[in-house]
Amino acid sequence: MEQRITRGAHEWRKAGGVVLGLGLVLSGGLVSPVALADEQRLEDDLARWFESGRLHHLEVSQPSAELTRATDIAIAWSNGERLQVEQYDVEGDYDDPDRVVLSGVVLTAADMRVDVARIEIDDPSEAVWRLDSSEPELSAAGIHTEDLVLTGRVSDADLGIPPDYAEPSSAASHRIEVSIDSITAGALDMAAEHGSLESVSVEGLAGSSNQPRLEGWRLALELFSLSDFTWGKPRDALLIGGMDLAGLAVDKDDVSVAGISRLTSTTEITAERFTSQTRLDEAFVDFNRLIALTPAEGRTVMRMVNNVMTGGSERFSMSGEGSGAIDANGASVLAHADSHINASDAFELTVNYEFPLALPKGETAEDLFTRFADYGVAMDPRVELDQLWFPVKPLGGRLGLVYHDLGMVDRLMSVATVTTGQSRSELLEGMAMLSDTETIGGAGQDSRFAGLGGSRNGENELFDSVLTLLEGDASVLHIDLEVPKSLDIRKLADNPEKFLDHLIVTASVE
Repeated sequence: MEQRITRGAHEWRKAGGVVLGLGLVLSGGLVSPVALADEQRLEDDLARWFESGRLHHLEVSQPSAELTRATDIAIAWSNGERLQVEQYDVEGDYDDPDRVVLSGVVLTAADMRVDVARIEIDDPSEAVWRLDSSEPELSAAGIHTEDLVLTGRVSDADLGIPPDYAEPSSAASHRIEVSIDSITAGALDMAAEHGSLESVSVEGLAGSSNQPRLEGWRLALELFSLSDFTWGKPRDALLIGGMDLAGLAVDKDDVSVAGISRLTSTTEITAERFTSQTRLDEAFVDFNRLIALTPAEGRTVMRMVNNVMTGGSERFSMSGEGSGAIDANGASVLAHADSHINASDAFELTVNYEFPLALPKGETAEDLFTRFADYGVAMDPRVELDQLWFPVKPLGGRLGLVYHDLGMVDRLMSVATVTTGQSRSELLEGMAMLSDTETIGGAGQDSRFAGLGGSRNGENELFDSVLTLLEGDASVLHIDLEVPKSLDIRKLADNPEKFLDHLIVTASVE
């Protein structure tokens, strides 16, 4: 622009006022008032980007009519935190942007640094979001983040390492690094009292630490996604419709030790029903690798576990699926579920239950469904477990369990004979004597077992069935637990022994 103005002045000296007028017209067309206004607005908006932070540096330009750009942004907080952005582009109309792109984002704090190569926000509601506003209102068609790296320093306690397994110095800190290839979010709509997010997925996550006992270990995840977020009004809850986890791996020196191939779950709430479904394709442990990594003094125990769970194949895997529902029924609801677990070469387990519940006065079934599914409540450390369900009244119910042995019981008994020095018959005889002396009704009866079902031939059904399974004369164990309608199971935590006095248990084998 300055070059053209200089050239226009030169032409004035050569040809007079007419040429100067033409030069001024051309110069005015190169930098329009609208363009200058957009540059100023971007500078002002970024200065107010974070109300608590102070803008220290910024350069703004307008490379084209459809692009307003800020570079070398630096924002600092009084606590020492600092945000730097190499480039901030607003594409399209400033009042209605097509896209906002941030490049070279770096957030630093005392013991943490986050680097993000690129953030793209499609169809944002504003060119600059006020992120630390007490009541943010914003929306976008989608958000995509690439190449995120978090590095920091944490203590053994922060890593969840038990004190007897931690470093000698409790104050020791260690470097951690978490990298993510991309984070993609669907449509976002956030207002003061409610919000929704179509989906969010994390791809290519990897984490490691230089903590000596974790050296060489690595946690990796191919995909983790959540869908159908809603929060705030009308249900005043944080709800998530679905979850998908794929390719979770725990590696040591780039060799897989354990992992999950895929885990999915979905939930749905209506006024009349809450439903939930979960499926685990496979979770596995490589005992061969795990035993090699175990200190020599612990390998004997690890080999025993391997023999019991895998029969010596050295790979334990598990799969399963389950579904549950809570159905409205006037002033009460019925909670019921069915689930099945298959532990290869070990066992199969099927569990099902039905529990009718009376709703408290003034509450609806949908209120119960919402509270039960509210992640905001479930993740709040201030909320006790018994507060997850508001005071519904149990109306009895039943729990059924079917255990199908695939060889684990026989291997478990073999290990027991080795560790105790007793024969299998001696072990079973001792168990039978325990059953006779402690669970049969009459003088000297232990009240904890008094209610464990009716007897058969003078022996308790449950113990008799378990002994039959341990003897190898059966491979399937059925257990049914019935809670009488008159029993208030809310008092279980206060008096579990009295609860057992009234619990009705029946068992059988095949």
